[in-house]
Parts: sequence; structure tokens; C-alpha cells
Amino acid sequence: MARILVAVGEDEELARRQAASVASLSVATDASTVTVLHAFAGQTTDTTDLVETPPPSEQHPTDRHPAAIAAAEALRETGYSVEFADATGDPVSSVVEVAADLDADAIVVGLGKRSRVGKLLFGSDTQSVLVNAGRPVLVVPPAATAED
Repeated sequence: MARILVAVGEDEELARRQAASVASLSVATDASTVTVLHAFAGQTTDTTDLVETPPPSEQHPTDRHPAAIAAAEALRETGYSVEFADATGDPVSSVVEVAADLDADAIVVGLGKRSRVGKLLFGSDTQSVLVNAGRPVLVVPPAATAED
């Protein structure tokens, strides 16, 4: 069974694009579980605290961040089994640790819109996940705009 971690931020449209990227992979939906993680900076700074997540049958859409809901809905529409996870603390550590805890086969992250300087630097969080994940990472770029 394939296990994929989709780490979403605040951008609902980017979360939908991340879900579409998972759906475009050649991974059987009936033999895969996708965990949608919303990692957010919290009071904790030294360690990552996983927020207790109820079983899927007890999870209510209103309990989730809108970007996590958007990704989950898009994934479920394409036939994937979806679970949720939330974490507080450093987002990079959260993504890497949750992926390790799940023994995820791959991580899907989104690359937010960046300035010219930000493009040069590639975004430190995304780069840190790439360097520290120890597993394949799919980076979904921001949507192209007329200005690009």
C-alpha cells in the first residue's frame, strides 16, 4: 500500500493543485492512503507536537483548515482514502517527522508565490523539506500568472 503525505499551507488553490498532482501519479487509488497535513507555527518551538486527530469516522470538515479540506475533497473525488493530521511547531520539522512516523512513500509540498529574490532562494521551508525528508518529495509550483 502506498502512503502519501500532502503537506498544505494556507493557500486553498495550491492545496487543490497538490491534490491534482497526487491524482496524476500512477498510484492505485484503492491501494493508497493520503494523509493531508496542515502544519502551523504554534507556541511550541523546540519540538513538534502532533495534535490528536480523531478516527476518520469522527472527523468533521469544520474541524480542519480550509486548505486541508480543499485538498481532501479533491483527493476523495478521485478515489483516494484520506486521513488528516495537524501539527504545531516548526513546519519543516513537522512535515519531516510526520512523514517518518507514517513511513510515507512520498511527500507532496506546494511552493508559494515568490518575489524575484525569493525565486532565487527557492523558499527555505521547501528547500529544507527536500534536504531533510529522506524520501521522494514532489514540489508543486504556484499557478502561472499573466505577469510570469
